Amino acid sequence: MRKSLLLVALVLLLPAPAAANGQSTHVWITHTAIERLPDGPLAELLRRPELRDIVVNGTMFPDWGYAPGGSRDHGEASHWEPFQQEYRRWIQESFDAPYTAGEAAAHTAFFFGMASHGMADEHFDALFMERSRCYDVGWDAEDNAGLDTASDVLFMAQVGGIPQPERWLPTEALATVYARALPELPLDVDGMEMGHRMLHVAVAAVDALRTNEERIATFTADWAWSAAHLSDASIPGSPSDEADAVALYWLELWERLQGATSWTDPVLAMHPRPGSWDHSRDSSKPEARIHLALARGTRSDSLDAITVATADGEDVPMDVGLFYGDRSHALLARPLQDWDEDTSYVVTVAPGLESHDGDLSEASFVASFSTGPEPPAPQDDPPAGCGSSVAGAPGSRLGLLALSAAACAAALRRRRGGCAAPGGRRLE
Repeated sequence: MRKSLLLVALVLLLPAPAAANGQSTHVWITHTAIERLPDGPLAELLRRPELRDIVVNGTMFPDWGYAPGGSRDHGEASHWEPFQQEYRRWIQESFDAPYTAGEAAAHTAFFFGMASHGMADEHFDALFMERSRCYDVGWDAEDNAGLDTASDVLFMAQVGGIPQPERWLPTEALATVYARALPELPLDVDGMEMGHRMLHVAVAAVDALRTNEERIATFTADWAWSAAHLSDASIPGSPSDEADAVALYWLELWERLQGATSWTDPVLAMHPRPGSWDHSRDSSKPEARIHLALARGTRSDSLDAITVATADGEDVPMDVGLFYGDRSHALLARPLQDWDEDTSYVVTVAPGLESHDGDLSEASFVASFSTGPEPPAPQDDPPAGCGSSVAGAPGSRLGLLALSAAACAAALRRRRGGCAAPGGRRLE
């Protein structure tokens, strides 16, 4: 009992962002994304038993900077694509393709874990957290656990916990990558190792808390909407939805790791889902926004490529921007007035988005949605899906994963406006 209480105290003392996923939820997302990958070389790599804990450690790693002894600047950097792609380049320089044997495989697994963490946080914050800001009273309280801790415990209570990973950290490689990515900031290696150990303490503490009925009741009272929707896969930004976005992102990253330089498909996912109906018309609510998960960290000065129009070509005024600023992935478009009733709209991403490292997207993404009711389905309709950068019909998300690594789902929303004031991490 004393050990459990100590773990609880430690996890609640861990400094952390006010939002984003907790450690155990991140691990669940990674495990689930691995299961949902289509069969192929990446799935074979990440499903290898000896790499299981390594990819999990990579998933946990970016939050080390928020733990006691951690460096927020270094931890923050590891959430984002510029640092992660520096690690990818180091792997390519240090080993031979396809980077699936021996030491190379371990670094590749750790790299994909880090990428899971970054994409999941952006997806959760831009979608689920923004709804939570509208519907959970916890945002108004001053003395409760934040959404990250509360949702972590609540979700683990719902799914029954996760396997506890063994610690693994490629300290020497990470020190090299930090020196390349942040040459002006000396790295405290001991602090990094201590911070990473504390993340494992956090996972153990959440495992103890998930069966604490008093704590569950308190968290549920403060975060009732979140508690009711964390396990609902249909809710944009829920852990299941995050796992889909991570799997799609991984497929794009695998191509880059293997040497691809062209940016063929600009969009991984969209909310509302392409071809969907009954889209919320109220421009003040997060449900009315459009969210795009972009395949690469994108420069905010290249967003003119994104437009929204009615089906007959009339432009719709939108507030369009990246949720976490320059070089992030989550793009939100907020309508400046309510959507029209029973109207179809078309989202277009023209070629010309620019990634943080200067690559330009080469293909268009076009998807439609409607504020009208869904019509009866024809009896002999073929299965919906997509296999190119033009998406028009909703289908099973697992089907989308099997068909294409890109342009097959959706969601986007603007950081400003709607319910409570937004918060969380921002990439400067």
